[in-house]
Amino acid sequence: MSNKSFKFKQFEVCQNLAAMKVGTDGVLLGAWAPVIDGGYCLDIGAGTGLLSLMLAQRTESAKIIAIDIDEGAFKQSSINFINSKWSDRLQCYHTSLNEFVEFTEHKFDTIVCNPPFFQNGNVAPDKQRAIARHSYSLPFAELIDAVTRLLSTHGLFSLILPKDGYEMFCEIAKLNGLYEQKRIEIRPNFAKVVHRVISCWALCSNQTEVEELIIEVDGRHNYSQKYKKLTKEFYLKF
Repeated sequence: MSNKSFKFKQFEVCQNLAAMKVGTDGVLLGAWAPVIDGGYCLDIGAGTGLLSLMLAQRTESAKIIAIDIDEGAFKQSSINFINSKWSDRLQCYHTSLNEFVEFTEHKFDTIVCNPPFFQNGNVAPDKQRAIARHSYSLPFAELIDAVTRLLSTHGLFSLILPKDGYEMFCEIAKLNGLYEQKRIEIRPNFAKVVHRVISCWALCSNQTEVEELIIEVDGRHNYSQKYKKLTKEFYLKF
């Protein structure tokens, strides 16, 4: 992916220092995830800081904390936060999730995470990219345990996963006190099956709302109206 900065309507994301660049998955999560204004938000595995910046745009007074175990990502997020118009509400820590759980004094009303995807397969040769892409660096059980300790009683946790990863996450989450509130199943186009699922979880049980999103219709770069509506506050082209 390109190291060039990515410009959105209200902010710009530099990405030369982060292993994982701006992508559709992150934008979809940042646009769809339910967010509660006024309290604290947490971005687990911040990368470029994209999700934190999107949450800042969507809120008026929420304080947003981002964490990343990778030094390059920490530096990248910090730079992007300083250069944004919400710098007074954004803060990044260079820390692991386990360490953060132990030292933070906050409970979070909104938690978001675009976690490592790959449960199996060859590890990327570049260590920084491997940490960002492979779930050995953040197992689901560890993520779920931390989230249940960090969420406020009315808080919401949202993440994006491949379909098979989502199914695995569900099994563990339901055994550990997280309850799915809603999800959106994403298909690249009409001809393809669901390849991503964004889901929202809480500490209380509820009937799950389910919706579908198809990204492209009638060929490449012909985006569906639902996709445009969801992302129009961010993408320049919409």
